Amino acid sequence: MTFSIGPIARVSQKNSKFRMACQGFAVALICMMPGLAFCQDDINSEHLLPENTKAWVSVPDIELLRGALEKTQFGLMTQDPEVKPFVDDLVRQFRGFLDQQNIQFGIKLADIEAVKSGEVCLAGVLRPPVAGVEDATLDHAIVLLVDVLDSQAEAQALLARIADEMEVRGATSESMKIGEVEATKWTLAQPVGLRARQFAFQGIIGRWLMACDNEAVFRDIVAELTGNANAPTHLADNPVFQEIEKQTQPGENNGPAHVRWFIEPLGYMKLAQSVADAKNGGKSLRNDYINILDEEGFSAIKGAGGSASFATGKHEVVHKTFIYAPHSEDAPLTRGAQILDFQNHEENTLAPPSWVPSESASYLTLTWNLRNALENIGYVADSLAGTPGSWLRTLEGFKNDPNGPQVDLRRVADLLENRLTVVSVTGVPIDDDSERIVFGIRILDEVDFVTESVFRFVKNKAVVVPHEGIDIMVIDTSEENNGTGLEIEGDPFDLDSEFSEEDDDEGFRKAKPLFEKRVIAIKDGILLIGNNVDQMKSILSEMADEPGKLLATAEDYQRIEAALVELAGDAAPSFRQFGRMDLSIRPNYEMMRTGRMGQSKTLLAQLINRAYDDENTDPDTIRKQEIDGSKMPEDFDGKVAKYFGPTGLVLHTTNEGWLITGCVLAKDDSTTAATVEPAPVDDVEPKNNKLSNE
Repeated sequence: MTFSIGPIARVSQKNSKFRMACQGFAVALICMMPGLAFCQDDINSEHLLPENTKAWVSVPDIELLRGALEKTQFGLMTQDPEVKPFVDDLVRQFRGFLDQQNIQFGIKLADIEAVKSGEVCLAGVLRPPVAGVEDATLDHAIVLLVDVLDSQAEAQALLARIADEMEVRGATSESMKIGEVEATKWTLAQPVGLRARQFAFQGIIGRWLMACDNEAVFRDIVAELTGNANAPTHLADNPVFQEIEKQTQPGENNGPAHVRWFIEPLGYMKLAQSVADAKNGGKSLRNDYINILDEEGFSAIKGAGGSASFATGKHEVVHKTFIYAPHSEDAPLTRGAQILDFQNHEENTLAPPSWVPSESASYLTLTWNLRNALENIGYVADSLAGTPGSWLRTLEGFKNDPNGPQVDLRRVADLLENRLTVVSVTGVPIDDDSERIVFGIRILDEVDFVTESVFRFVKNKAVVVPHEGIDIMVIDTSEENNGTGLEIEGDPFDLDSEFSEEDDDEGFRKAKPLFEKRVIAIKDGILLIGNNVDQMKSILSEMADEPGKLLATAEDYQRIEAALVELAGDAAPSFRQFGRMDLSIRPNYEMMRTGRMGQSKTLLAQLINRAYDDENTDPDTIRKQEIDGSKMPEDFDGKVAKYFGPTGLVLHTTNEGWLITGCVLAKDDSTTAATVEPAPVDDVEPKNNKLSNE
């Protein structure tokens, strides 16, 4: 595998979906995380990188991290003879994919591992436009820094291997001198993958090996390292970075932070868009989504970042994330950003309500000001669609249009509890729709009115399926034409995550729904919306059953709850999540193993499918699975599930933003390293081939 330095999701040449060019750069950061390092001495990368660094990831010493990962159940899995062949094959395939994209500095992960390094970090820098130049574009840089203080000879050997790799790729080199520093400028052949830049700059400056794709940024950091900089401001001086750093310390008895990261959301989007513009010669046609989000108040989110620690002694993983968005009654969130109105649930610990199945694969619940969200989400939708006021007109149409449902959504929202719960259940045997998702919300008053309003919305599209005295409303969209005209149906129960959008040549094109079926029922004052009829029947039958069947009494749920109280305290949260990783991953695992991921209807599969779609893709096309799953063990329960334990997190809302604290535990307290017999030494791949290094 090679270090990826900036693959950016494709940006359509038409005014279509905002593909979030930052998606690819995020992959680059993530794939670096498990093999990077924290500086051991008095200077870290945040003191070298400029203040306009928009994305940064740094993790502790590679040996320290590897040792911690090998103590986790996931690390043990990579050496299990039953599982290892697939793990190695997956690593090989992933490396091959990155190589095909030509998105590297010529530095391979195995090369970095051969160098005893201190900190290694990957960062994205956004430079401002050139002063006085009309229509100047934003300039960008990807920077890789490796502290090689204790391995200068190995670092020089690494540069020689890089030179060989670059020459194989058809690149040419020239020496450059910056003060007393010798460096190399590489000119790459025309890229064939996702890369847009044709230059790479590399050198060893004192204790640091640096690679960069922007000469100006390279020179600036060289000046900083040689003491010739003109007193610049660094990432470490950013007060947002400082606040996030303070809020996300691992905590007492949880060991060091093995991973640290920071991102400035809108700045990061500008960075990603700048990379995409460079690839398209600055001619990409698109809506200015970044400025739209800024105008809608999302610039209130100043930054986000966090840390993660592995094998703490009690936990497989402990992680903290802080989203810095200072606001108060005197300076509240504005316009569209008001949809982020989450509130700590002071009267409830957000324990699972009675309808949540005990066999749930995941459970998520949050407090959310639904009425506020209903009013303000329209600001965002209207701005993105370029149709100001259309959402408010739609709300009025729902209520007053004689040909419409004649439902007052504002009144309905006022009658619902400001708490939304989402669960998933894994149906067996595994097939393409085994991932069963259910949304639930309590009706506080006027249940009959809310029930009648729901029926009015769906009466012309739903089939009623009676079950134990309850009418289940089923809307099946599998036969609908998803590739032609846009029909404003006014269905608030359409759980699709993408807006239908305009295509310059074809008029309006409607996205294929995430869920082909929408299943709706109301019982005991609970409004339930799901995607599977059998699962809805099961929930309705078991509601108000004996307490022993409730998720809250499950042993693994209670273990997670106790761990979170120890990590985050017992203050009331505004968001709580619990998951059983083995159950959650099983549908995707089985579909991948049998080569059917392209036709799977799980949320992950559909998001992957959409990432590969473009304007010319037939909505009914079944994507060919990219990963070969033929080496995956067939016995998931016996060979794989034991390595994936429960996970959970809580989110607390403050006037400064949102603090997320989470952890992953081993499958059970008795699970130890002794439960797995390591693979024979002769069969073990070199260290650099372990999945834990990815």
